[in-house]
Amino acid sequence: MTAPVRMFRLLAAEFAAVPDDTVETWHAITAPLISQSFFGGVYNQAWVLFTAHWMKLAEMARDEADGVFPVQSVSEDGGSMTLALNVPNVGADDGSLNQTKYGQMYLEIRRRMAAGPII
Repeated sequence: MTAPVRMFRLLAAEFAAVPDDTVETWHAITAPLISQSFFGGVYNQAWVLFTAHWMKLAEMARDEADGVFPVQSVSEDGGSMTLALNVPNVGADDGSLNQTKYGQMYLEIRRRMAAGPII
């Protein structure tokens, strides 16, 4: 097991049952989307979180019916009806990254790298 896969196992424990070769395949899919020069010394953390994010999105898509957002609640009052959908809050610049805890952690690392080192 490579060091990045060990890091993946630590940060994305919910995917413990996923074989290493599957994690490596997901890494091959997502790695070209992340800048090693931008993330520098935290590149492995960034790719782990980004890869876990994509894996979680795939799991969410598989669990939801054709991308339809699940109903959160329905209430009826006389002649009116209220329907609340569980729609994620997606920022214009961050796409789907706000939809998973991994994407949110990735965004935090990205923000910190853009801001420079914290003293």
